[in-house]
Amino acid sequence: MKILIFGNLASGKSYLAEKIQKAIPDLEYLSIDNFRRQFGNGTMEKELLAKQKFLDSINLDKSQLIEATGLGDTGEVIAKKLQQTKEFKFIIILKIPLIISLIRLKNRTWDIPYPAPPEQAFELAETTHKIIKDNFIQILWNGAINYIIMEVEDLNIHKVRKIICEIKRGYSDATD
Repeated sequence: MKILIFGNLASGKSYLAEKIQKAIPDLEYLSIDNFRRQFGNGTMEKELLAKQKFLDSINLDKSQLIEATGLGDTGEVIAKKLQQTKEFKFIIILKIPLIISLIRLKNRTWDIPYPAPPEQAFELAETTHKIIKDNFIQILWNGAINYIIMEVEDLNIHKVRKIICEIKRGYSDATD
């Protein structure tokens, strides 16, 4: 089973992943930002290395929790790699209001090596918001097999519990 969390910058992907990981600890957690921390140094060369290591870590038929924006070349590679696999894919798309992402970005501690200055994150968040709002991720996964998509517009503790309950139900079915 794969649980994929996609969404804008500062939309709550890591927060949700942490809650899911606590509820289902045997999931292997893969976050593009963790690979950036491990392999990146702020150069494009190391960014490409971090992305490749992240993508190489996605193993078929292994229970994994995968976190990324779900867009761009990385999102496309993830989709191509997993679309036609028989294992169940639970795709969560965080469609958090742009203003929330922008406020969180303003208050963020910038500890992830990335080959662009933090100021560009605000522009990237606006562009990413439009692409997610236009359902690009859903279009990208159109034609995949054995998956469901859950869109989340408000990430509160009640919504997190509901998501975890649905994942646990699917996870127990997938591991039986």
